[in-house]
Amino acid sequence: MSRPRPRLDLRLSAPSIQLDDFPLPERLADPSPPVSTAESLRRSAGKVVVRSERLLGAGFLRRFDSYLAVEVQEVLSGSDRLADGSLRVQVVDGRFFLGPAMVNIPGGTLRLSAAYDPSLAEVELAAGAYVERFDYGIIARRLGQAENVRGLFSLDLTVAGKAPSLNTIMRHADGKVDFAVWPTELRSGALSLWSVNLLLALVPMIDPGGSAVLNCVVGTFDLQDGKLSDEEIVIDTTRVRVRGVGSADLATERLAFVFRPRGKGFAVFRLQTPLRVSGTLTDFRFHIEPRDLLESVLRLIASPILLPIEWFTLGPLPRDGADVCTRPQRENDPGS
Repeated sequence: MSRPRPRLDLRLSAPSIQLDDFPLPERLADPSPPVSTAESLRRSAGKVVVRSERLLGAGFLRRFDSYLAVEVQEVLSGSDRLADGSLRVQVVDGRFFLGPAMVNIPGGTLRLSAAYDPSLAEVELAAGAYVERFDYGIIARRLGQAENVRGLFSLDLTVAGKAPSLNTIMRHADGKVDFAVWPTELRSGALSLWSVNLLLALVPMIDPGGSAVLNCVVGTFDLQDGKLSDEEIVIDTTRVRVRGVGSADLATERLAFVFRPRGKGFAVFRLQTPLRVSGTLTDFRFHIEPRDLLESVLRLIASPILLPIEWFTLGPLPRDGADVCTRPQRENDPGS
């Protein structure tokens, strides 16, 4: 006669939590090493995944059922009020469920959900994350990286897939990734600090004047069988708007994109050459195709004729990028 499955039921509630009472480990607080940063992050992420797989293995999760509920009315980091929210975690018949996890953050909301079903042969994962205008400067200050970094970040992510291990599940996953970033007091002259970010690294190359203000960066991607294909990538500054098309393969980590700039204002004889990006997600390079350069020179020569036509057909681009930065993401029910 089989014994009943053990069950853990835990409910926690706190009026306030001060993160300064829990110092960060030194490896998180110290600056990242300048050499092989991408490879270091890759190894660290791999270790986290391996540990997670051990904790969430099929044999372990089938030993017991559990229910965890957490309610926190206020989370503080120094004088910064980070959030309030709730969390639900369940383990039922060997399957792990996260959510709904609701976190109210400065100026926005974070919603998380996940379902994880491991077996001896494969794992199945379905997850979603919705972040609305999160002030990422709070995280930068918490990690001691910068005191003057401020801006907002939004994310709409859904992903689902099956794979032999959690470490390889993204190679054949389906879903979507929509994101938007609104930097504050971050000008294109300082973007070299963000060169690890492919999109932000483009701005000083396409608009090297140094006087442009970055309005927003927007990306909408569809994920099919581990391949990211974009509907739209936009980098908008007060001087130029850059649109990109291309794809990335998460299995091989290969990417290929082309970014085409369009200057703002009625400025003739402005050379606007597309930039192409190729390589891998961690080792990419920029280059200009001869045919793109020829096309740009011809457009420059014909700009006194083409610019008025563009203004009448496409309309002028607003300096503040309000047409793409106000509501940048695809319409979606965040609760879905």
